[in-house]
Amino acid sequence: MSPKTAKSVAAILDQELDSMISEWKSQISLVPSLTNILLNDADRTGHLPALFAEVLSRLQGNRNYLLAHIPKV
Repeated sequence: MSPKTAKSVAAILDQELDSMISEWKSQISLVPSLTNILLNDADRTGHLPALFAEVLSRLQGNRNYLLAHIPKV
């Protein structure tokens, strides 16, 4: 049996980014007080890539991550 290599929290977060945003949308759809606010998916989740990029940057101690991963508006 070969030893498993541990992944960093930042690596897992980066790898699972799309699924976390999808799950965020699913969870929001279960809260009536939030679904009563009329927003499309882009408006409801558009801030998440920048939020996660900031978290990843802080976890990695690398401000350059922000420049490479925050969508241009």
